[in-house]
Amino acid sequence: MRHLILPFLLIICISASHAQTVALVLSGGGAKGLAHIGVIKALEENNIPIDYIAGTSMGAIVAGLYASGFSTEEMEELFRSDQFKFWATGYIQEEYRYYFKKPQETPAWLSFDLERKEEKLKLLLPTNLIPEEQMDFAFMEMFSSTTAACNYDFNQLFVPFMCIATDIYNNKEMEIRSGDLGEAIRASMTFPFYFKPIEIDGALVFDGGIVNNFPVQNAMAAFNPDIIIGHKVANNARKPDQDDIMAQLENLIMQKTDYNVPSQKGVLLETSFSNVSLLDFDKIDLIEEAGYNKAQSVIDSIKTRINRRVSLNEVQKKRDEFNRKKPELRFQNIQVEGVSDALQRKYIIQSLKHRLTTISLHELRK
Repeated sequence: MRHLILPFLLIICISASHAQTVALVLSGGGAKGLAHIGVIKALEENNIPIDYIAGTSMGAIVAGLYASGFSTEEMEELFRSDQFKFWATGYIQEEYRYYFKKPQETPAWLSFDLERKEEKLKLLLPTNLIPEEQMDFAFMEMFSSTTAACNYDFNQLFVPFMCIATDIYNNKEMEIRSGDLGEAIRASMTFPFYFKPIEIDGALVFDGGIVNNFPVQNAMAAFNPDIIIGHKVANNARKPDQDDIMAQLENLIMQKTDYNVPSQKGVLLETSFSNVSLLDFDKIDLIEEAGYNKAQSVIDSIKTRINRRVSLNEVQKKRDEFNRKKPELRFQNIQVEGVSDALQRKYIIQSLKHRLTTISLHELRK
């Protein structure tokens, strides 16, 4: 009997060591990217594992939230919240607005500044339509403790994560797999003219969809998964008409993306919309349901390709273990910009800290 046990144990070990690994890749697409949440929900309900996750633009937001330990229910709650509407529009709640910084009322829709340099006047065009302060604060709030928990290494997140941004100066993609998670996601979804670009490692970066809106090849190279599930909600820009300036700009800015998944390597899902625009986030129920239904319609094919299963309980246990690693946010060294007088700066800092060594997120928000 002992001679029979050893081969049996050996077979089990070999099977476990060759268990399939699965990467999920999510495209950009503005509000249409909310369909990614429905796809994740369908995969989890059917016990399909998600071992790695990657995305661009809106796909980077959903992928980053998942990698940082958000469940699909928590994502739904976030995108339905007033908080999301505030940082997506740049509007600051009245209770956090200082009267002395309130702008004068004016009928102008857009204003321009002038800069005097070398005896010449230079017109300063606005860099963004949406003020960035609300978004930057929200990303700090959502992802700073996650960055600390993974020690700035995206491979140590709830599931390993990567996203794509665009290096504007060199006009090439930037693959981000480490650093500040909030900055990485913020960079990947910073659409030109809507949001102000940020700097990462000395490079000025914009939305990754400009150069690579569907990072399938990047995920294959970075994670080497056995199977890739790709979900796209976007296509390359259509040929513009003479009178359609936005379509002309899109063709000028956006490089062509390969929206395919190699058939021998994985499965491609596509959710199409005819009545959802870039910023239709209030249609979350319709959009998410479409993604869920698309995944469910091909779930048998996915199960045929992927024989490994991970239960919802196992996923939630792993998520809870990761979330417990996140520290509480406390703020200590506060610097103030936007005021010219040193006494004003000192007054604001003293008002914030009240002689305390550190303050909480709630106190900082006020």
